[in-house]
Amino acid sequence: MVVCLENPKCREDDGDRLCSLPEPVIHQIFSFMETIDVVRASAVSQKWRYLWLSVPYLSFDMSTISSNPQEIWSHEKFKDFVNWVLLSQSGSVSIQRFRLYCLSYTNDYTVYRWVCAVARRNVQVFDLTVYGEVTELPHCLVTCESLEALKLACRQLRMCVLKLPFSVGFSRLKSLDLHNVEFLDHNLLHKFVSSRRLLEKLILKSCSFRDFKILDISSTSLKSLTLDNFGGDESGNYKVKIACPNLVSFNFLASWAPDFAFEDLDSLQNAFIFFDIIDRDERDNESCHILSKLLNELCEVKALKLSTAFLREDCDDWKISNKSIFCLTCHLKTVELIHVAGDENELELVRFLLKNGHVLKKLSFSWMEDVENRKEIISRIMKLPRSSSNVALEFLEPKPHDDFLKY
Repeated sequence: MVVCLENPKCREDDGDRLCSLPEPVIHQIFSFMETIDVVRASAVSQKWRYLWLSVPYLSFDMSTISSNPQEIWSHEKFKDFVNWVLLSQSGSVSIQRFRLYCLSYTNDYTVYRWVCAVARRNVQVFDLTVYGEVTELPHCLVTCESLEALKLACRQLRMCVLKLPFSVGFSRLKSLDLHNVEFLDHNLLHKFVSSRRLLEKLILKSCSFRDFKILDISSTSLKSLTLDNFGGDESGNYKVKIACPNLVSFNFLASWAPDFAFEDLDSLQNAFIFFDIIDRDERDNESCHILSKLLNELCEVKALKLSTAFLREDCDDWKISNKSIFCLTCHLKTVELIHVAGDENELELVRFLLKNGHVLKKLSFSWMEDVENRKEIISRIMKLPRSSSNVALEFLEPKPHDDFLKY
């Protein structure tokens, strides 16, 4: 099917259903393709010949150029293609999204030149995945007035050490997504986040700090926060402090549970908590304490996803206090328990939720792999008393924990 991009209207009988679409709509369709495929499409028809010159969505992936992109000649070929596209397009075409997946060699400043080139063209979304060192963001990107979303992912054995500006720059940044990045000082991240007045979304995945003891996220604008595989002390000996009065969604995934401290989370609606181990020496007491603290401090949350793995780490049977918890009494409507094996501690948690969840509408169970006695476990759960007459129980097939988290 051929898209008509000519200025005169297409004849109604030419059979082209897309010829009347406005150019921005056609650009949106091609935004889902790699730039090299958009360029290749120019050979399909003369009407598409110069389409790629005006597309404001650019996506360059080194793996689409060669099956072995780490070879020097393949890397040079990839660089030539990116250079050709950026030089061929008019500088007056503002870039709505720029995605780059490439290698970055020491003392090779090609990537930095590309960053500055798209910054001059008013880029709004910048997505960089790089194999190599990235220590400092180019000044041209930091001061780019149009930038609203930034994603930086480092793909290598050791983390990239990143310096974040905190006094100036990123004046319109709304979304920051960092993967496999190491910060020299946790205070710098705290200052950066708190001083970005428009920042609404923050994702830190597989990130860490040197000499790290506390992560302090304080922001009046932040609405969504994800800490995924967050690197603290190996034994969980660190603190996570969240003070975000407008936070709506909070996701935390780690091997060890930290010491949580929540302040001003009255707007929080959705929470996803996933960790495997509470404490090396006193898991029994700590698991109850952490769970009660989470439910008490996430007092306004309406939807909760919770891993139950920490309940199975050599814990003896324990009981949760029947003391009333505000979120269960007044707000919590949906709960999903993740990787359920059906042991006694998990059933005790289910009993507690059903007994105290006065406004609970749905309680879901996502099974662990290879749970053989599911029918027996379901039978026991169905017999537990419920304070909410409207609660529905749902039993789901196993799935990886990454599937529960949608960025």
